[in-house]
Amino acid sequence: MKKIVSILLSVVLTLSVFGITAFAEEEKTDYVVLGDSIAFGAGMVNTVGACYGKIVADTNGYNYSNHSIPGITSGVLLGMLKTDSVEKRVKEAEIISISIGGNNYLTNNMVALAVDCLVTKKTDRFDKIANVFYDEFCEIMDVINELNPDAVVLMQTLYNPQDGAAGIVYGLGGDKLNEMIRKYDAEHPGEIVIVEVGEALNQNRANFADDKLHPSSRGNEVIAQTILDVLYELGLGENTEPVTETEGLDLLMPISYAILINIACTILEALGNLINPLG
Repeated sequence: MKKIVSILLSVVLTLSVFGITAFAEEEKTDYVVLGDSIAFGAGMVNTVGACYGKIVADTNGYNYSNHSIPGITSGVLLGMLKTDSVEKRVKEAEIISISIGGNNYLTNNMVALAVDCLVTKKTDRFDKIANVFYDEFCEIMDVINELNPDAVVLMQTLYNPQDGAAGIVYGLGGDKLNEMIRKYDAEHPGEIVIVEVGEALNQNRANFADDKLHPSSRGNEVIAQTILDVLYELGLGENTEPVTETEGLDLLMPISYAILINIACTILEALGNLINPLG
């Protein structure tokens, strides 16, 4: 009888240890954010704790790493993917969020683009930048697919933070890049999931920071909400109400590069109307 009891106790203890071990080894979803100043949270003072990637991770309990750098273009991101630290994270990731493309325009002579758009009414330069972006994005996806073909890649659309004449220039640039994102999706079905960040942010000017370039703290919450809705639909998240552990503090800038661009664009628009009164 003692022998039977001893055997039963051993079995129970073994099962208990197995259950505890299995529970301990249950891993969280790895969520990796790649991109530019938008993903970095540059419209806020406390970028690390309040950016949308952190909100998404906190809401769904993901393991989270953010490898975004302000000012980078799609070409720079392509190079980053080949570094050891980022490559390791991408290999481990189950979900990858990407925000890239805006700097392809902002760092390619914004004044010349504004002249093209508002004065000469030509879009050749915009098209060239968009085509380069498309080629580089294809390469980005080739690298990601090679490193981790099973990862779900969330690609964010671009928004337009500007009003007036500058809004015409920014809007055209963003539309061109969004067309390239949709082109990639159409030509490579199932490789990316488009997250309509542009559509969500453009609905309210309060979603943009004082610098007229980046999402505000509210804007970061809107992006997080948009991503959470997509993840829920994909069965990769259980919650759609953002959990904000750190309240975002907006960056306050009474005057900025974007305001100067807006003034310049207004002058150029007036000049364009004089030269080309019929558009």
